[in-house]
Amino acid sequence: MFTPLRDNEIRILSIPPAAGGLENQLEYETLSYVWGLYAAPVTISVLDQPVKISRTLYNALRRLQLPDRSRLLWVDQLCIDEENIEEKTKQVQFMSKIYTKCTRCIAWVGEVRDDMPLEDAETAVQLLEYMSATYHAAHPDDVPMPPAVQTNFQAAIKALRGITFDENEWWGRIWTVQEAALPDDVHLQWGPLEISWHILDTAQRAWLGVLPREFNDLVWNGPAGQAVFNSLTAHFHWLNLARDRIDDFFRLIQHYRVRQASDPRDKIYGLLGLCDPRRLPVTAKCDYTLSTADVF
Repeated sequence: MFTPLRDNEIRILSIPPAAGGLENQLEYETLSYVWGLYAAPVTISVLDQPVKISRTLYNALRRLQLPDRSRLLWVDQLCIDEENIEEKTKQVQFMSKIYTKCTRCIAWVGEVRDDMPLEDAETAVQLLEYMSATYHAAHPDDVPMPPAVQTNFQAAIKALRGITFDENEWWGRIWTVQEAALPDDVHLQWGPLEISWHILDTAQRAWLGVLPREFNDLVWNGPAGQAVFNSLTAHFHWLNLARDRIDDFFRLIQHYRVRQASDPRDKIYGLLGLCDPRRLPVTAKCDYTLSTADVF
């Protein structure tokens, strides 16, 4: 029955799920991004077959390629047959499990803009990391400000604006709410740069709390910095409310009613992962054969 073990081996028991599903899947990451339907699509090869994907997704996949190993990634455009309504309905019902069980969600906020030096974006990330460090410090003034931040503070603020609600579509789509709220681990991918949710969280807490005098002198020097941090922290705070399940489902619908969806039914379906399925048993079926009026 058993194959003899060598000295350095052990056995691992794999218990299959009662009815199949996600429980027996390998570890994987998920991608949260904006489809960007208006840009020309790009053709890639999947299982030796040509497949058209949005340019936004193509850019993200190029950035996420690892040099030395494969990467297991769940991406809706490539993992759901959007033309198959029955499959799409079932997969949308799985969204809560898909994003809850992933090892990490990567929120793709796009490339660093062509008219912005990469060094400025790197300084913007250093600025957020500096703010995070001051939040953890007993005395925020004791945390040294990185030289690049001191020298190029306004350039960093200008770069940071590129990932706020005012200039970045990621914050304005309905699906990104639960995609950011369900996984334990979320990272923003900004071109080649990565920002952890923890850094963003503690940076926004610092902004709302006590910051070093040196930082305050720089940020209050002009209105741009105040506007950027107010925008970033407000929308980040709302997502944290969703992560902590503070709002009930109807408040979520009201809160995120201004977010966009290519299919208006997704204004509801895109939030169902944050809702107890017993609350709205009919809508929880995610039936795309229903009209928008019937869904609402």
